Amino acid sequence: MKVKFGSILLLLLVNSISGIAQQDNPDLYDIGGEFAFVRVQYDSYYDGGFYGGPWLTDFPAADENFLRGVARLTNIRVMSQPVVLRFDDEKIFDYPFLYALEMGRNGGLSMSLREMENLREYLLRGGFLLIDDFWGERQWNAFYQDFALLFPDRELVELNADHEITKDPDKNTAGIAAREVLHLLNIQQGIGMRITKGMPAGSGLGSSAASA
Repeated sequence: MKVKFGSILLLLLVNSISGIAQQDNPDLYDIGGEFAFVRVQYDSYYDGGFYGGPWLTDFPAADENFLRGVARLTNIRVMSQPVVLRFDDEKIFDYPFLYALEMGRNGGLSMSLREMENLREYLLRGGFLLIDDFWGERQWNAFYQDFALLFPDRELVELNADHEITKDPDKNTAGIAAREVLHLLNIQQGIGMRITKGMPAGSGLGSSAASA
């Protein structure tokens, strides 16, 4: 579930093959930009903690910094400010990428029936949801017991470093990201790539998707 965020991080690196890195400039931002960072606002079972709730952690500074980095280092036009939406908002279907974090804190994720229906439809249409940051099995279990209700006939499957999906360039995060960069820049040639995992898969640090 972390794949897309890893892909975007990789775009910052692979896009350097164009030989031109844009400068941080307000002109690079676009209200209808090619990439928008959408953070999900959600309810937990009980309140408390820093920031005003788990969903607000490091907001908006982290989101804005990431968007500035994409605008400065790539040829992708971005929206200068992050977007905040709830799962029951129809606008989520306007964005292929959603980001949420710390959904295991404060008792876990509490979703209404409408939110569950909307999110299920979003994922079935091919939308990507990155859920980041679980501090131990207790938080993971708190999140899983509710998130699993979205698809009661399916299970979340952990992908280890030796899983075949990590070797197929058409399925691996790095391969997908590289292909998209070439497409965006209209580069009519292939590239060679060697992936080295800097963190163990399944560590909870994004390693299973980020191709770090």
